[in-house]
Amino acid sequence: MPHSKYLSLLRKLPITECILNNDRRVQVFRGEDAYQMLKQNLLAQQPADSFNLSDKLSNKNNEQKKIKPSDDQSSIKSNSLQNNMQNSAQTDHAIQIILNDLINSEQIVRCTVNKKNVTLNLSKTFNKKDSYILVEEEHSFLQLIISIVLILLILSLVLFQIWPNQIKSKVSLIIYPIILFFIFIGLLGVIRLIIFSITYFTHQPGIWLFPNLFADVGFIDSFLPVWCWHGEDVRHTKKDE
Repeated sequence: MPHSKYLSLLRKLPITECILNNDRRVQVFRGEDAYQMLKQNLLAQQPADSFNLSDKLSNKNNEQKKIKPSDDQSSIKSNSLQNNMQNSAQTDHAIQIILNDLINSEQIVRCTVNKKNVTLNLSKTFNKKDSYILVEEEHSFLQLIISIVLILLILSLVLFQIWPNQIKSKVSLIIYPIILFFIFIGLLGVIRLIIFSITYFTHQPGIWLFPNLFADVGFIDSFLPVWCWHGEDVRHTKKDE
């Protein structure tokens, strides 16, 4: 896969979870963040001596011609500045090519962000001011294990009728904790509504208990944060470190 190592770098950027066309959850990152990340990586790959090459050559010529460094100091600074500008231009051009290739290969897609909802932008040219979507989410080893366990669980439920009677009777007891869990969630929803109704008049603008309880987030994130003020933005933003 071309530029796969750069794609892995983009996965380390601060990523915000948004909804694409009110239908699908996607991971969005800023073009400016991608540009700075790749620039830092490309500059780190360049030899440190390349930036001082013109200075070394100028000093060597001065020694051969027996010219004092102070006599040609302005020329050295000019050559060094010109060399740095050329390196910067080459780096910017390389970043533009890399990101355009990722867009053309549909590994990232340009998008327009409107609050938490995003729409696709069919432009194939990278722009630092825009936002972009990672088309394929990174799948961890833990996700693979969870998927395998779920498949095995479904297969075992399908074959439930051929289980021994003793095992059937024990497994049927699992339904009670599940029912209790849903009752707990329902009661928690009522309690948080009561708390908000009271604090709306006593501590405006009001306090929500577990504001992400019914949000489109993971199970653990549903209980984080524990509380927040009404109207406070508690959208889940994740950053891979």
